Amino acid sequence: MNTFYLGRLILAAVAVLAVSSAAAETYRVDNFQRLNYLVEERLEPGDIVEIAPGHHYFDMDRIVFRRSGTPDAPIIIRGIVEDGKRPIIDGILVNIQRGLFTIPQGVHDIVIENLEFRNVAGRRYPDRVPRYGYNSTAIFLAGCHNITIRNCVIHSCEDGLFATREADCILVEDSHIYNNGTEYTGPHNPTHNFYFNARRQFVRNSYIHSATEGENFKSRGDSTIFAHNW
Repeated sequence: MNTFYLGRLILAAVAVLAVSSAAAETYRVDNFQRLNYLVEERLEPGDIVEIAPGHHYFDMDRIVFRRSGTPDAPIIIRGIVEDGKRPIIDGILVNIQRGLFTIPQGVHDIVIENLEFRNVAGRRYPDRVPRYGYNSTAIFLAGCHNITIRNCVIHSCEDGLFATREADCILVEDSHIYNNGTEYTGPHNPTHNFYFNARRQFVRNSYIHSATEGENFKSRGDSTIFAHNW
């Protein structure tokens, strides 16, 4: 290959990278309707959603992710830390349908970081319709793959994190998961800080403690790496 042709190939590759980088967008959100629209209909690989600081009370029954990133350009949902505090997503006012953030089959390459999730339950208000089950979770990993949860706090939920059998390549790191478990006294299966069934799951550098009903870490996955956790 002559040097002129090689030089043109290099320039073309650089141009493609520049266009890809320029195409990525950053969105700032402070309400859940906007976040729901972005993760269902708008986001492209490499896009970043920044959740504004503060205490945000959830006003939906769940948010379902429909858009995917790529291994080199994941979609990032990132809380903006202010004065050392992550944005709080609080489900205390509503019944949550299985997962406050639900990431279903086929969705991939998502990063969720710098957020605090609390008070997620499916039938906290049994007199309200709709009512759901007794194991609602902060993030429901329902068959998705290549998902990273980083530097998050998850507490006072029925399940902290739940991954289904079809999920794969789930990474949780640098997070604090505690005080999760069902608050009801009626008959139901115990719920946990973690209930993971994914094919491959990696949990590291996290503080996991004080499950109120079940296990701190429960796994039925094929391959689990559990490293450097307290």
